[in-house]
Amino acid sequence: DSEAHACIMDGVRLHMGQRIVYPHNDIERCEKALQRATKLTEKTGGGILLITEGVYGMTGGLGRLDLICELKKKYNFRILIDDAHGFGSMGPNGRGTSEHYGVMDQVDLYFGAYAKSMACIGGFVAGDKEIIDYLRYNLRSQIYAKSLPMPIVEGCLKRLDMIRKGHDRREKLFKITRALQDGLRERGFDIGVAEILIMPTSSMINRTIIEAGFRSKFNVNVLGIRRKKDYILNDLGAQKMHDGDVLLVQGAWSDIARMKNESSNWVVLGEPLQEAAKVTLDYKAPVAALIMIGMIVMMVVDDIPVAPVTAVLLAAVLMVITGCVRSVEAAYKTINWQTIVLFAAMLPMSIALEKTGVSEMISGSIVTGLGGSG
Repeated sequence: DSEAHACIMDGVRLHMGQRIVYPHNDIERCEKALQRATKLTEKTGGGILLITEGVYGMTGGLGRLDLICELKKKYNFRILIDDAHGFGSMGPNGRGTSEHYGVMDQVDLYFGAYAKSMACIGGFVAGDKEIIDYLRYNLRSQIYAKSLPMPIVEGCLKRLDMIRKGHDRREKLFKITRALQDGLRERGFDIGVAEILIMPTSSMINRTIIEAGFRSKFNVNVLGIRRKKDYILNDLGAQKMHDGDVLLVQGAWSDIARMKNESSNWVVLGEPLQEAAKVTLDYKAPVAALIMIGMIVMMVVDDIPVAPVTAVLLAAVLMVITGCVRSVEAAYKTINWQTIVLFAAMLPMSIALEKTGVSEMISGSIVTGLGGSG
């Protein structure tokens, strides 16, 4: 699945077999991928492992395990599910998303994490004894790693017992989750496909901001909002911003400036590092270029009675006075013609260092310090 967790992506990149990615929860494309994989294995004699997730941690949506398992009737493959977010919370007994769909017996490898419902560290993989024994004695990452500390193991066993007996806790968890999700949706918040206790807050805020008109009007991304009195985002749909409210936005410096001018009754904090660097360079890079040209002229034209070292010092002073030195410092944050001008200025600087004898002095000291090899 294209939205599989980063650890799965890293794992399959280490694998020497063929990797096929299908669009998220697209069962039709998943079947086409299986058809392609079947043709490959017929030639190579290999096998097919379909990897998906029970609950997707970035959206709160569920993987379509029921429909994927249906494909087992037509194709020969094994299923590995990453159910880090589903273990302990999904299913009548907390056994995960496969129990929720009623397909536990069709899942070949089940991966769960202690970091979610158990609020601990570590994880486990479950499957047929033959497979688990193979993993136990061949997984380099486990053979050469430290085992979980015994207090953690004992704590996980206790938590496992609580999950087995925790029907009332799961019911309360989903009661609270439904109340929160329904309340947010009723108030116009788009929380996507979230079905369990995960909600994409950044997506929720940004989509609400789009509805409020900020993004379409000012062409900026709103990264966060803080109310003067509290953090409740209950009136964004009506575009009610009050004195003292703070927005953290990202976008072009000119758009942020326009936002400040047109909305003076509330505060805007911008983080447009690259755009800020561009604006700084827009008027300081030409100044830096003029200073460098003047320095070159003073060093090259014999009629100007200025020693090369004096020209260099004069240029340096002018660069500091006009603030161009800070532009050079910021230049690495963006790439445009102004940056090229500033970097091109290094050439006359190097010529100046050569003419004044500084380069020779530095290289001489290095050779002397390091010996013949220097």
